[in-house]
Amino acid sequence: VKEMESRGRTALCCGAGEGVNLISKAESLRRKAFKVKMKEVADTGADSLVTSCDNCRYNFLTGGKKANWDKPVESLVEMVANNLAD
Repeated sequence: VKEMESRGRTALCCGAGEGVNLISKAESLRRKAFKVKMKEVADTGADSLVTSCDNCRYNFLTGGKKANWDKPVESLVEMVANNLAD
């Protein structure tokens, strides 16, 4: 597990927070924020991305396709749920 440079209270937004991904006028700003976040993920050297934020997950899945970004994106909630004892 490798955390990104910005995290916790100082975490940078991926560009989809608060439903911004639904505002067409914000497309340019959203793409710029996403590029910053993609670089931040790449700088960790990690093979995949795990996030607890559903907006981030959606943005990385959809934005990643547009940007030819090949890292798998996983939900922290699903990872925990899949590993709970019955």
